[in-house]
Amino acid sequence: MNNHFAYRSSIFKLPEKFLPPTKRRKVQLYKASLLEPLSENGIVQTNNTSVDTSSAGNLKDEPLLNHFRSYGDLSVSSAQFQEKTESKQLSVEVSSRESEVSAPLSSHTTSLQGSSQDKTEDNSIGKLYMDDNQRQPSPPYDKSISKDPLKDKAVESDTSSGEIPLGKLETMEVANHNLVELNEEVRFQLQSLFQAGVVFPEDFDERAFQFLAWLPVRRAIAALTDLSERNFSNVKKRKAFVMSVLRQYSPDDTRWSSPQKLTHETKAPIVVPPSALAHLPPRVADSLQQVFASGVCHPSKFDDLAMEVLVSLDESDAVQALNEFANVDPSTVRNPSAFWMGIARRYQIRAKKASIHSYSSAHFQGNENMIGPHSRKKARSGGVDWHKQQTEHNSGLPGKASQSVCFSSHDRFETNRRRTHHEDSKMVIDYIEELTRRNILAPGALDEKVVDTLKRIPQDDALAVLRDLEHLDQRRIRNISAFVTGLIRKVTNSDHLNQRLTTKTSPTNLVDELEPRVKQRYLSLFPNSLGNENNEGLDDRALEALSNLRPELSLQVLDELSKVDVDHSRNISMIAMGIMRKVTQRDNHERNVRSFKY
Repeated sequence: MNNHFAYRSSIFKLPEKFLPPTKRRKVQLYKASLLEPLSENGIVQTNNTSVDTSSAGNLKDEPLLNHFRSYGDLSVSSAQFQEKTESKQLSVEVSSRESEVSAPLSSHTTSLQGSSQDKTEDNSIGKLYMDDNQRQPSPPYDKSISKDPLKDKAVESDTSSGEIPLGKLETMEVANHNLVELNEEVRFQLQSLFQAGVVFPEDFDERAFQFLAWLPVRRAIAALTDLSERNFSNVKKRKAFVMSVLRQYSPDDTRWSSPQKLTHETKAPIVVPPSALAHLPPRVADSLQQVFASGVCHPSKFDDLAMEVLVSLDESDAVQALNEFANVDPSTVRNPSAFWMGIARRYQIRAKKASIHSYSSAHFQGNENMIGPHSRKKARSGGVDWHKQQTEHNSGLPGKASQSVCFSSHDRFETNRRRTHHEDSKMVIDYIEELTRRNILAPGALDEKVVDTLKRIPQDDALAVLRDLEHLDQRRIRNISAFVTGLIRKVTNSDHLNQRLTTKTSPTNLVDELEPRVKQRYLSLFPNSLGNENNEGLDDRALEALSNLRPELSLQVLDELSKVDVDHSRNISMIAMGIMRKVTQRDNHERNVRSFKY
């Protein structure tokens, strides 16, 4: 090592004043070896220390110097320290005797008898002659391993006062207290891990000890064996790592999430006073009490909205819904009120569908047996003697005329329409199933809304939409339901437009149907729109939309359209449709403002 190297204090992590005496003495001697060439008087000046290296002779404590050479290459020979050490032997012996009688002083304020210069040197460097146990103490930041660390009553300290650090003492007390609760085999296995230095008592907190005591003996021993094979060198949070290893050996049929569940006592079922449920039927009130007793919902979580929905249900539906709610696992319910609302609404929808079905069937039966003024007109219109029909009805005789006449033409039309609609819907569903079997459509690819729309539209249009799907690459379509909805809209709009155009012989008829002022304004913008088959004006769809507007709005649309450069526009009809949309929205907004104002 180069002796001419200038020492820099940033090499060391801690300042000298925060180091223990022994470590500080080693650091200062290491500094002395790294200083620049010595001065003439042989005195080396450091931060708080002056070391005399000009003496010659053999140093009696040669092992101490060899130990210091581990910090660097000392260029000063042992003979240079002889004279200085001989002059300090007396002061060291006197100070050691005084330290036996007086109270122990702090490690940073140790004083030796002698001259003022010796005191300054001794306070910073420390004692040169120490016992073997004191010469090489354990570093303050290393973990010391004893034979039985859990039962030691004293822990080695780097300070001269001999006090035990507070945190380490608390860890020992917790470990000793928790080891009593463990099984003998588990406790022996854990102590062997502590003695081997694999883990330390501070790696096990109270939660880990309780979890280890909760595990079966075989699983606990297997978990500790697994810990002995783990590598803790790269583990930062040792407590969390130990707990994660222990959790891997938890039984599958049980669940443990916190120490409080070990001593969990079964709570008494919650009972609400009957007066609070007096407004409910007895069966519904009893079912609600069962819900509270099961623990799935606390009475405070059953809010007013949930109670209102419960009251709106029928008695039988309410009892069934509450029984279903009581059988739910409480651990799977986060919001009991919202969970109950979902169950109750399902029963509401079911009851509504049942009522609609019962009403339609009762209405159909009533039409067959209905006798009254309304049926009298129908009977007369059908050429049947209503008086004879009424007499047969009152006498209880079977009247065939009453059954045939009251089934009016409107009812026959509705029945035929429903039958036709049912057949069309069945054909659409069969076609969708056929596409699914041929792997053209994935199962459930079309949602219920699209399927209902296909059932409502005419059968030819629905089949045309489904045939278009056979020639498309389904992999390029992200949302097949939205795509089919677009096809349905396209087919229905084109059919409606074709129906409107069948009454018109040529596009000229659309212009002729415009209001005279609108027609005049339109022809001023597109003078060549009449007389040419390929006119330069608006297309049929835009002309139809323009004719459906009020004349005032149509004139506003044409005025704004006149500001557009028609010659340099690709699609003037699309621009006109956008202007119509803006004008109608503006007109609706103005009418709403006037209605609110007055």
